[in-house]
Amino acid sequence: MWFEKNTKKKMQVKCQWGCPFYMYASNVKRFGPDNMVVKTLNPQHICSPIVTSHFLTYRRVAKEVKERLLVDEDWWSRKGIHKHIKDTYNMDVPMQTITRGKRAAMKMIEGPYIEQYNKLAAYRKELLRSNPRSTVEIMTEMDGLVRRFKMMYIFFQACKEGWMKGCRPLIGLDGCHIKAHHPGQLLTAIGVDANNGIFPIAYAMVERESEETWTWFLEYLQQDVKIERDSSYVFMTDKQKGLDNALKGYYFVLKIFV
Repeated sequence: MWFEKNTKKKMQVKCQWGCPFYMYASNVKRFGPDNMVVKTLNPQHICSPIVTSHFLTYRRVAKEVKERLLVDEDWWSRKGIHKHIKDTYNMDVPMQTITRGKRAAMKMIEGPYIEQYNKLAAYRKELLRSNPRSTVEIMTEMDGLVRRFKMMYIFFQACKEGWMKGCRPLIGLDGCHIKAHHPGQLLTAIGVDANNGIFPIAYAMVERESEETWTWFLEYLQQDVKIERDSSYVFMTDKQKGLDNALKGYYFVLKIFV
């Protein structure tokens, strides 16, 4: 349907060219200024159905799926949202519109991404409250008059005790990409427990993978796992960017397997 006229006082709706459907509505004083009364209506359609609409924008998609994303974000994929709109409204919507709509809905739910960074100090405080004696360090830098996030290191006390009491002196170091609105790198240190299982030690979120970020990560890791001069540890890496040089700067005994 096409809204040929659409004002606060009257509305005139037609269909495709050649289709007899027609509706006209306008205000009636006795019903109040915010109400309209349908005065003329011919509901007959002889046209073929149209499954697209310029009214179905990404903002409308966002409003439609916002509440459902709160219930189960993982289930609501792009295909799931597309199927829901098609089954509910018998309308087709481009995948690009669905992607933008889902992103807008998540922004409504989670708040702007920048505001999330402003909560990191409170997040650190809560981690230390709920996990006493843990290590949570945040590094920021000044960008003009604005303080911006740069790196964050997390080592839970339970992981400290578990690794020092029940794991072998073997540490695997690796990094992977963080694919999000603000991309970065996730640096990890992984151990091996007595049952040959993977044991998480520590991790850090950094802006990029380099010798500087690996050195920063390893300095805190050395203090937390109490690596001393007369200790012998095995580090397993695949020579990530800058990691080889960062490891060579330490004075303890190293055996690096690639």
